[in-house]
Amino acid sequence: MSEIGIKTMDFFRKIPNITNDYEKEEIDIPVDSLIKLTGLYSDTRSLVKVTLENNQLVMNTENHKIVLKPLKRKQFAAYKINVDDNTQLLLKQKYSFENVMGYHILFGEDGRRKYAVGHLLNKQTINEVWKNRIGKYKIDGYNLETFESISETDLFLTKDNILQLKIYYNSGQYTYNMDIASDNQLIICGFNESGGQTIIFSDDIEEPRMTIFGLNMKKCE
Repeated sequence: MSEIGIKTMDFFRKIPNITNDYEKEEIDIPVDSLIKLTGLYSDTRSLVKVTLENNQLVMNTENHKIVLKPLKRKQFAAYKINVDDNTQLLLKQKYSFENVMGYHILFGEDGRRKYAVGHLLNKQTINEVWKNRIGKYKIDGYNLETFESISETDLFLTKDNILQLKIYYNSGQYTYNMDIASDNQLIICGFNESGGQTIIFSDDIEEPRMTIFGLNMKKCE
């Protein structure tokens, strides 16, 4: 099976040691430079949207909205926006944007560790080929029954124009963010063991098929 994408240990070896000192002095960064940091940052199963609002970077997560204010050492302080629109400084939380092995990655620090939040997704064009593949897929052929057997998958498009794949296992269901590699390949985003795995699609327009984790699947809806 092809394995294309980011492997965690490859780039974490290049990350410098984390210091616990907190840089309180904020600095100004030109708006043009801030705009270059905006976009969708994807891990395997989570998406973070970084936008520019009132000339400030804002990180939108599933549960929170956080203002990122630039500090020295190319870091950003984190201010959580509460329901009353007041901001709360998250003292031990910092963020940084770094280029690692050709990827633009958003990192977080919480005083104990440095971790990858996600890598910037390039703007994707969802052409008619990919639109035709959207839908549910069932196993086509033999499937070895185990605790983590796949029963079906569902390829769909989010409101942010990102392809996601929901995989139904015997033990539960999980949704993965996908990056388009070519007209016939999707790559699972992220940094864990699933990140970088390639899903291959056939050229058949009438009966789209995918190969995932060595399993052949056929579109049924």
